[in-house]
Amino acid sequence: MSDGPTHPYFSVIITAYNRRQYLPRAIDSVLAQTLPRSDYEIIVVKNFEDEVSDERIRSNGLIGLFRTEQPLGIHLGAALERVRGDVVAFLNDDDLWEPGRLGFARARFGANPRLGFHATSYSLIDPDDRPVPGSKDRFAAVARFEERPGAEFVVGANTPVEELDRFVQANPGSDSTIAISAATLRRFQRELTDLPSSVDTFLLTLGFLSGLDLEIVYRPMTRLRVHPENMSRATDVSFRSYLQKYSRTMGGFAAATAHMARMTDDGAHPWLHRRLEAKYRSLDHFARMADGSLQRAESVQALGCELRQRGFARRGLIASELLYAASPRLSQAVNFLVGRRIAGA
Repeated sequence: MSDGPTHPYFSVIITAYNRRQYLPRAIDSVLAQTLPRSDYEIIVVKNFEDEVSDERIRSNGLIGLFRTEQPLGIHLGAALERVRGDVVAFLNDDDLWEPGRLGFARARFGANPRLGFHATSYSLIDPDDRPVPGSKDRFAAVARFEERPGAEFVVGANTPVEELDRFVQANPGSDSTIAISAATLRRFQRELTDLPSSVDTFLLTLGFLSGLDLEIVYRPMTRLRVHPENMSRATDVSFRSYLQKYSRTMGGFAAATAHMARMTDDGAHPWLHRRLEAKYRSLDHFARMADGSLQRAESVQALGCELRQRGFARRGLIASELLYAASPRLSQAVNFLVGRRIAGA
């Protein structure tokens, strides 16, 4: 493995679709990394022309790709064709990196030759790059991370299934926090090209399929942006538009998860296949709850299945099923209010 401009260690892929306003800041946050510039290349894939972003790309010698096709995987596949690095790190156009993000990842991959998937925690910012007061990351309820900055969670080929399940639950949930072996991505390039959404879950799935080690480190190296165009953090949309957006987003996630479930349907990773199948059913269910197409009888049936299989371990899902069976309209209203609560509105 050689260093230098002809062989960067990292390939950074920045993706942007329809959003222009945040992309220049995302690019600047990657250019501001403390890691020597010769150690990483930057590939920007977008479906629009923008004077400010295009000047950033030209003046800094970045690779700029213009793609308009759907699904999202086509954009990522095009970027992968240009990747020269050993490790690929991802950044969404509306997020930012801390200056030490790549340097920290470089040290982690250097310390463990079997590391194939690396993720960190994050902080939340508003549209003006200001911290969101009182916000919590997904790690707040994970015992091994609670009040332990820098705590690690590492799993590998011989890790028990119960611990793998805990790792999945602790996953940061954003591709802007993830770096993964380029060889693993190339191994699954065809599946990547067909991916409609859910890049973070796809990368996590590839990490498990690679047979290499996976790790999460509780150190906030990414700033995720809260804004109205971000589904999981939308705050200023109406009841109707929120439910429509939620239904479309969950439907896309369901299609992506079904795609991943098919990838694991070979008997080699039964626990992962079962988990993805269950996630697909849940996402499809919530998409139809939001748009009102789910029949109440289906919700009652799903509720009975949850109670038989899991007892009361998944209280949130059981409560949601029970509420929809009682009143679909009330369920939609609660869905909207919970979404705003999550967004901090």
